Amino acid sequence: MHSNMWKSDFELLISLCWVAWYARNKFIFEGKKIDPRLFAAKVEAVIDAFQRARKHGATHIHNSSKVPQHKWKPPPKNVFKVNVDTAINSKSQMAGLGDVIRDSENNFIAAGIMQTGMKESVNYVEAEAIE
Repeated sequence: MHSNMWKSDFELLISLCWVAWYARNKFIFEGKKIDPRLFAAKVEAVIDAFQRARKHGATHIHNSSKVPQHKWKPPPKNVFKVNVDTAINSKSQMAGLGDVIRDSENNFIAAGIMQTGMKESVNYVEAEAIE
């Protein structure tokens, strides 16, 4: 019982930290304050989602020697490289986009994120991230 109690306390702590980070970002970047009741509901939702995923046997993705792993390669000197990625929620037809710009010495230059509706294909959505 002690072990299960510790696990639930740890889940609560991690969920509180994540929601606090989320609320902080909403305030800093969007000027929006989160109602404490909504904060508490978000913590409960995060714990619930985690427990459901664990209960239904969520699997981990392991690197396979059959799948080639791509390593970041720097661009030529005095050139910037933009890396883009997309995550798609097929149920809501929404896409989260992210991009990172680095120079030839792997120095961070800029990054951006946005959310958009799903378009024709993943490639089209990723192209939108560069705009």
